[in-house]
Amino acid sequence: MDDDCTNARWKSFKGCIGALDGTYIDVQTPLLDKPRYHNRKEGISVNILGVVNREMNFVYMLSWWEGSAADGRVLRDAINRVNGLKVLNGQCYLCDNGYMNCPGFLTPYRSVRYHLDEWSAGSRAPQNAKELFNQRHTKARNVIERTWGIMKWRWAVLRSTTFYPLRTQNRMILACALLQNFIRHEMEVDPVEAHVPENHQETYNDDQPSEVDYVESIDSSNEWSMWRDNLANESFTEWMVVCRRMWTRPEEDVLVQALKELQTTGWKSDNGFRVGYLNVLQDKMMTAFSRTDLRSNPHISSKMHSWKKQYNTLFTIFGGTGVGWNSTTKMIETDDDEAWETACKNEPSACTMRYKYWPYYDAWCEVFGKDRADVDEDAPPSVCEAGSSTTTKTSNKGKRKKEDSIIGPIMAGINKFTDTTDSRLGEIVSKMGHEHDMTRKCEAIFEIVNQIDDLTLDEKLVATNLIVKNTQVLAMFFSLPDNAKVGQLRLMAAGKI
Repeated sequence: MDDDCTNARWKSFKGCIGALDGTYIDVQTPLLDKPRYHNRKEGISVNILGVVNREMNFVYMLSWWEGSAADGRVLRDAINRVNGLKVLNGQCYLCDNGYMNCPGFLTPYRSVRYHLDEWSAGSRAPQNAKELFNQRHTKARNVIERTWGIMKWRWAVLRSTTFYPLRTQNRMILACALLQNFIRHEMEVDPVEAHVPENHQETYNDDQPSEVDYVESIDSSNEWSMWRDNLANESFTEWMVVCRRMWTRPEEDVLVQALKELQTTGWKSDNGFRVGYLNVLQDKMMTAFSRTDLRSNPHISSKMHSWKKQYNTLFTIFGGTGVGWNSTTKMIETDDDEAWETACKNEPSACTMRYKYWPYYDAWCEVFGKDRADVDEDAPPSVCEAGSSTTTKTSNKGKRKKEDSIIGPIMAGINKFTDTTDSRLGEIVSKMGHEHDMTRKCEAIFEIVNQIDDLTLDEKLVATNLIVKNTQVLAMFFSLPDNAKVGQLRLMAAGKI
């Protein structure tokens, strides 16, 4: 690929001429051959190697391997064939990690996290060269994936339910690829994908001279790995130049105020801000500065990452003896050079922070610091509490602080749950005691009523029910002497009370 390429998808990959990948295409096979064509996705298929250029045109296809074959084995066969895949030294194709990273075939880094879109709102900005490289590699390699999608659609249309020999089916697959190239070259609009690359030219030529130096193996090499690392570092350096932007003091003031507002309006939880907070910060920045070019990613995201790192460093060194914070001058204060050297040994990133001005540290404590509402009022104020000036915190281990910040909320939750449980159990016991006491009183009332011989059973039950239903009558009944209780029962049975 030309070094002066301006295509946003491909300009980061010098010498890259396209992408390749294998895919499974379902076929019909005789019963005895099915085990060989059984792929890892539980289908019966052939494993097709497809190679496309940057304009999504097929330049090579190998369509004879069984579905059980590995992608690397199919590529090795393509390289070793007399009329196989030809890759000039100095050129390469993008491919996934199913293949080996070796001269002519550029794979992404393994086990590296990244977001597919480096500019989308809410996505995390690349933190290093490998993340950015994988991100752009995946976007560029998407040409082979989209091409395979179109290809499979055409195969599904052309494929007949009539059984053909495998040789014929493989030729039909190749015919679909040729048909796709023809459509993209001859028609203004692709019926399947209504997009034709601008200034498309067919550059693939089978009549290469015999003395041209081709890639003849797919073995890994340290030189190729170093070349990939250099390419990734160059891309990351260029990206950082484009993304790096100097913030003005008013812009930082607005960002700090916006973070405080988010904290007070419920956007922050115990483990940080909720998803989408960067978009809210972007809206607030655009409201304050209508023509600003600051965006949630990478600008605000990078600023937040930088501030958190600086806050953590300052918070850590203030945990040592002899190093304090002056809230008036907004600077680190220490008269003990040995204490500062010790702090720098424990936190190397603090070495350049001693004589700098930190106007937002108090705000960072409020935004990034842990909740200190449960701190003892009699305890001495820390550098993250209002009213502190040149106080020096007592020495504590960073690990212990982290454990306290985790265990504290957990213990508070357990204590609250225990208090609530005790209260509810007390209410239940009280209700049970009241119900038990009422049962005993009912038994005592009916025992007295049952001693009156001239009352019928119905009259006894009516009198007992009237006494139990009225708490005042019940209280008065048990306060009367025995002869008065009998008189009250007679009056109630007669309906006079």
